[in-house]
Amino acid sequence: MLEGKCILLLLAGIGTTMAATAPEFRNIGDLNNMLVSENTPVGESIFQIRAYDPDGNALDFSISGDTFRISPAGVNAQGETLGDLEVAKILDRETNPVVRFDVSITDGLGGHTITHSDILINVIDYNDNSPQFQGTPYEATLSENADIGTSIITVRATDIDSGQNGAVNYQLTSHTDSFEIGQVDGILRLLDRTAIESEQQTAYAVTVRAVDGGSQPLATSVDVFVQITDEQNRAPVWLNEPYEVSITEGTPGSLQAS
Repeated sequence: MLEGKCILLLLAGIGTTMAATAPEFRNIGDLNNMLVSENTPVGESIFQIRAYDPDGNALDFSISGDTFRISPAGVNAQGETLGDLEVAKILDRETNPVVRFDVSITDGLGGHTITHSDILINVIDYNDNSPQFQGTPYEATLSENADIGTSIITVRATDIDSGQNGAVNYQLTSHTDSFEIGQVDGILRLLDRTAIESEQQTAYAVTVRAVDGGSQPLATSVDVFVQITDEQNRAPVWLNEPYEVSITEGTPGSLQAS
């Protein structure tokens, strides 16, 4: 009778795979310190994780945080379970340049959970911010007798992108016959005095453009208001010359100019 019970127990175990061995990641180390552009679309797969269970059990992936997600991608010819690591929300290097998260795999029967912690993804810059002028409005005065090359005012723009995307250069887009600006230092200077000496215009709105160094540059413009101050540089001018005066003899206090 005891022999029959042993046969029944053996038969009951046929077809059941016991999870005696923990599963393992095959390529998770390649994911750490990976570079991902901040303009990567939501839903795009950036890496395929491979995991293997020696007992042949199905594996489930899980991930911490809400920046990325893992979508099941089947099993390859080597019996590895595949999971596509996808972007789950819009990336922004300026607010979160490094994303840290954990990835876990769990087998179906043995209750094994293997976690790879503190995976780092570096979000690299995309030129998505235009330069912004600081300290506006810009207002200055300039004497009409100022020397050529006189510094009038300094403008400053900053760009929160990194590298060349955040490098700013300056250009003038108006009154370029009278003024010039330093491409790097942003100093507005007097280029030519001809127009301001004519006294036909006593104020100028000089438009300055700040352009970043991205491969597809972004730009912002601002007006610099320059007031021309008058100087005593002209002598009085007599009008309607010549003047003639006749005086009638015997008529006191009476003058007539013609």
